[in-house]
Amino acid sequence: MRVLADAPATLAALTPPVAPRGDAPAALAPADAAAVAALIGRADAWLGEGPGGFPGPMVATAGAHRPQLHALADAAAAGAPDDLATLALGGAFVGQRGRTWHAPPGNLQLAVRLRVGGPAVERQAGLAALGSVAVAEAIAAASGGRVAPGTKWVNDLVVGTPMRKLAGVLAAADVQGDAMPSVRIGIGVNVAAAPELDDPEALPAAALADLDGVFAAARARADLAFAVVERLAAWRDVWVQEGSAPLVDAYRARAAFLGRQVEVRPVAGGAPIAVGVAEDLTPDLRLVVAGHDAPIGTGRVRLRDEEG
Repeated sequence: MRVLADAPATLAALTPPVAPRGDAPAALAPADAAAVAALIGRADAWLGEGPGGFPGPMVATAGAHRPQLHALADAAAAGAPDDLATLALGGAFVGQRGRTWHAPPGNLQLAVRLRVGGPAVERQAGLAALGSVAVAEAIAAASGGRVAPGTKWVNDLVVGTPMRKLAGVLAAADVQGDAMPSVRIGIGVNVAAAPELDDPEALPAAALADLDGVFAAARARADLAFAVVERLAAWRDVWVQEGSAPLVDAYRARAAFLGRQVEVRPVAGGAPIAVGVAEDLTPDLRLVVAGHDAPIGTGRVRLRDEEG
């Protein structure tokens, strides 16, 4: 997998597993040049080679200066490769509900655009599950199964009892008419450190380095980044060929909230939508709560059975 970096120091921070190619910035093919211009504002880049089977390049930068998901959309409009990843070693990021935050050093901030195709209405459930499943599998594989994150509806990965948040995922669909030609996935993983959170309703954070020694290594963030993009591409292929059902099944198999007493509130805040036992997920990834009239499509879940 080719890596296009904004500076030699950025490549050095990813070495290993990235192998630098040359000691000067290189001219780029038109599609790669469009990606680099949109994502890091350069006309050239320092080149490296990373592991894995992701079909497109990874653009790496020392610091993100704008939301990565938005920059990926601009890159696509400028003619960047259909499959494209961008990795930021630092900077400002945008999370759920548009909240801006800064990641501690050593944590993973990754955004990926994937070519998909097909009817948008049939892709929606898979879109919501894709990032969580890919990241959970990459973490489990890297740790030999010693860390096995669960999913918390709809876009968090969690560990432990009581639950702590390990990662968050954002998903955006690029829709044209009734079709979904591509999707963009934003991923934040607490690799080296658990950030301090100012949201009183948020779960406490956990860091991979505190859970397993393999994630305390200097190369852990880079290794995990390449593993995640490879799993994303692999699951994208399943999704395109077989539909959303396998992704939803994989998401459900890791669900840490099913069978638990939950409270669901609107994403923007407000009175609870439902309170009861989370019983199941529908094929389109809506949440079934006991005693609630209909499955719930969006919301924030809080576990009531962990409250003192």
